[in-house]
Order: sequence, then structure tokens, then C-alpha cells
Amino acid sequence: GLLAGLVVLCAVRPLVDRFLPQPGSDGDDLRRWTAGSASSRRASRFGVAALSLGVVGAAVFLAGTPARGTVRANAAEALGRPLPAVDPSTLPPISIGQDVVDYDHTLAGPGMVPVVVSLAQNLELENTALLQRDAALLAAADHGDRLVEMQSRLERAAASGTTTVSHYTFDRISVSLLVPFGRQDGLSLGLLGSGTRVDEQYDASGALRSTKLSAFSLTFATRQAIPGDPRWILVAVLPPGQAPQ
Repeated sequence: GLLAGLVVLCAVRPLVDRFLPQPGSDGDDLRRWTAGSASSRRASRFGVAALSLGVVGAAVFLAGTPARGTVRANAAEALGRPLPAVDPSTLPPISIGQDVVDYDHTLAGPGMVPVVVSLAQNLELENTALLQRDAALLAAADHGDRLVEMQSRLERAAASGTTTVSHYTFDRISVSLLVPFGRQDGLSLGLLGSGTRVDEQYDASGALRSTKLSAFSLTFATRQAIPGDPRWILVAVLPPGQAPQ
């Protein structure tokens, strides 16, 4: 943007030089130049100067527009609220496949903790979105197939007045790579988790009507929202034995 502004200034310099004294001449003095006797001449001088500054400023702004683009806020900023708190010390044992380590060595060992924390946060964000009828909240937690699925659940809950949310307690998690599938266009991590799920059903007034406890074994497909971002978003939840399509 700065270089483009300089190019524009060079282009308009001949016009500016018509109204400015020659360097080293008797008139090349700021006090004499600003105290010129002809008011119209003075106005034209200042007009040209202002025009030049305006042109340069506009060129800098416009040239920099593509580089600025759209800034994507992190999830907490986008939601205007803190993310659900997850204590990493409460996470279950996590086994990481060699294919994951070969794909990205930073995901080995402690590097997988942010992924699992993001999964737990996303599942709770889904519950809040369903109970509050907040589609924007879903978009902060889900993407692709999972977002479409949860949007459908949100529409059904709004139409029926009955909302079911699920809370997961993981006993163990195994992580592997998933090839692109469905609406996804890049590799995802498949977190095969097992443990206990509590399904809660609420009526239109928000009152809890029933609770159901059951065991679960599901593959939670996640991918990084932005390269380098510690948060991972949920792109699919697959039942046992079902391969991504």
C-alpha cells in the first residue's frame, strides 16, 4: 500500500510542480510561499497539496485492502463469552496412532491435549446452542457434516418444543487419521471415544423432563479451524464400525 501511494505521488508530481517554486529560487521559502499576495493562487496551492495528500492516502488504503481481508476472531471473541472450562487433568488415557504422529509430530503426547479439550468444549457448546436456539453458536463448534446435522436438530427442536442434549464422560480415547469424506476437504483426526453418555430431554419451557444413562462408543472427527489455531472443530460423529463416506 505504501509503495502504491508513492507511485501515485510520482505520477501527480508534475501537476504539483506547476504551483510550487523551483528549488533554490528566491521563492523557495515557506514564509514567502504561504504569504503570496494573490489569494486565489494561495488557495490553488493548498488545494493541490491537499489533493495530493488525499490521493496518496486513498491509494495506500485501497492497495492494502486485499492484504487486510477478513479477520477471523477466535471462538471466545466470536461468541462474546468464555469457552466451557475443561480441566486437562480430568482427561482420559489417550492413545495416538503412528499415522497421526507421522502426519504431524506436534500432536504426539501433550500435543493431543488441546484437541481433546476442544472436543469436550464443542460438545458442550452444541448443548448450549440447542437449548438457547443459537445457530451462531453451532457454527463456532461445528463444521461440514456435523454442522448440517446439528442445524437440523436445532430446527426440529424449535418446531417440536422438545430438546435433547447429551453429556459425555470419556473413559478412553484412541486417535487416528481420517481421509477426506463427506463435506470435508482435508485430513481429519478421528477420536474413537468410549464411556458414558447422559441424554437429557427438556420441554419448551426449559424444564428437564427425563434423563437417560447409556454407554457409548463413537468416533468424533475433528479438524483444525485455522492452521496453527489450538482449537479444533467437530466435523462428524460416526457410530462404531462406520467408515467415513
